Amino acid sequence: MPDIAASIATTANIQVGGTFNGALETYGDRDWIRVNLTAGQTVQINLDGSGSSPVSDTYLRLYSANGTLIDENDDSNFSLNSELTFTAATSGSYYVAAGGYNDYRTGDYTVSVQETTSTGGTPTTPTTPSTDYTPAPNAPAGPLDSIMGDTILNDHVVTVYFGRAGENFDGQITGEGFNAYERSRFQYAFDQIEAVADIEFRIVNNPDQADFRLVLDTNEMGYNELGYFYSPGPYFQAGVGVFNGAAFDRRAGGNLEVGGNGATTITHELMHGLGLMHPHDDGAGSSVMTGVTSAFDDFGRGDLNQGIFTAMSYNPGYTSDRPTWTEDFGSSSGPMALDIAALQLMYGAAENRSGNSFYVLDDSNATGTGWQTIWDTGGIDTIVYGGGAGADINLRAANLTYGTGGGGYVSSVNGVMGGYTIAAGVVIENARGGNGNDRIVGNGAGNTLDGRGGNDVLFGLEGNDILRGGNLRDNLIGGTGADILVGQQGNDRLQGDLGADRLVGGAGYDTFVFARFDDSKVEAPQRDVIMDFQRGYDQIDLSAIDGHRGLRGDQAFNFIGSAGFDGRDGQGDVRIQGFGNGVVVSVDINGDGRGDMLIEVQNVASLQASDFIL
Repeated sequence: MPDIAASIATTANIQVGGTFNGALETYGDRDWIRVNLTAGQTVQINLDGSGSSPVSDTYLRLYSANGTLIDENDDSNFSLNSELTFTAATSGSYYVAAGGYNDYRTGDYTVSVQETTSTGGTPTTPTTPSTDYTPAPNAPAGPLDSIMGDTILNDHVVTVYFGRAGENFDGQITGEGFNAYERSRFQYAFDQIEAVADIEFRIVNNPDQADFRLVLDTNEMGYNELGYFYSPGPYFQAGVGVFNGAAFDRRAGGNLEVGGNGATTITHELMHGLGLMHPHDDGAGSSVMTGVTSAFDDFGRGDLNQGIFTAMSYNPGYTSDRPTWTEDFGSSSGPMALDIAALQLMYGAAENRSGNSFYVLDDSNATGTGWQTIWDTGGIDTIVYGGGAGADINLRAANLTYGTGGGGYVSSVNGVMGGYTIAAGVVIENARGGNGNDRIVGNGAGNTLDGRGGNDVLFGLEGNDILRGGNLRDNLIGGTGADILVGQQGNDRLQGDLGADRLVGGAGYDTFVFARFDDSKVEAPQRDVIMDFQRGYDQIDLSAIDGHRGLRGDQAFNFIGSAGFDGRDGQGDVRIQGFGNGVVVSVDINGDGRGDMLIEVQNVASLQASDFIL
């Protein structure tokens, strides 16, 4: 059988009252079949596995004349076949798309289209679009293309109506109404979106004046169907969002709290209404995220298809790293880094938290624990942990690529299903660890990183940073700027790396590490200074640098005291010279008789070979 096009260019047709038989030949195959409907006509569309080799689990989609997704259904009538009922707003062509669940099924199918009356009640609003929409901006190449649809609202003020009991807006589900607590949790979701994008939500009391018409159902939807929302487009259901109240904890303390699955569902569906799509399918003109072939447990390239990076994913929270998950905590707590970038491309960015802010890491798995993305537009800001477990704090922002950090870098306490990522373009300056063994990574700004208790590892990266250890064995690595490293108590390892660094070991047996010859330059303004070397306790470690370029392997340097370089045999030498209130360590890397690297050591009269790891 010739393959059927998966677009409005299809040549396959079905009439109302008829059937169409076809086959999904390969994984990912979708067959689009044209059907002509008249305005006000209601039809029931069924997609069933059939024949000797039936599709085992079907997935049905309906598209408008221009190829915009109108509705979709997976399972119906307690079977793995698909069904939906639709009332046409305008006369013309529509497209029934036959597919398999997760695009991972093949086999034969039958599509039927029968005229019927709506099974969900009569819509309480006219059959015209409730939202004014406009084409979305083009998404840049990369992961944003997988969650940006092709339409957005054309107004930054989004009016919202909470449906009452007995109201039906899409011809399918009749609502039972929202309670006050549920409305407050929707308001929290509105606030989270308003904090990152140039959008304002306003509650109205008339559905005819609303861009979003929300319905809460408690007795028609299956438990595993958490909700659905019609994206902006030219059909009367646009802006209708239906939520499964039976899957909500309808009182405080449950899954509608921060980090709960119900709260994530609200944010997820609202962002559908604003034009965002799933990363695992190609709804409304979006593309499938690179590497994703299934909606669940398939994270794609860069592991980006999960809630910690986009709340539009079906993989909740940080599934790839912490697969244990509950309904009440561990999910996205608002728009995540990819969502924020997409919303800002569509609607513009909002100013948020322009003062000095502190972001405190969750310390336990409990109601209220979840993943959040920081959108912060000013001030001197700090990520803080004050507990006794180990924490990872990473101040780098999302880079919106398919590489490492595309959806952000994770800051969290080990084993806790909640924490932070940082949105693209945001600068968080400082980090402070707790009493456990922490790993703290800076960014391109001038960071202050404070390990405090525990055996900590601190990386300054770019910028002129201040790194402080604590009371145990810490490892401080400056990076490319002019950094200040302070070990404090304990036996610490200090590596200034590139740039003119100031190194203070503090109490304990400290090691000052130089891993390459340009870690400390010859010129005084570019050389590193060890401020408090204590002979008999501290050492200068040059062992990572090859002391004889002419021999294979990593050779040790030759310590020559205050004698001059002899420049013989290619052997690298280390000598000392008096300088001010201390000495200068001069290192001849290649044995040519000239110092290639100078390290200033203050407050010592002399150094011996035992003060070095050569």
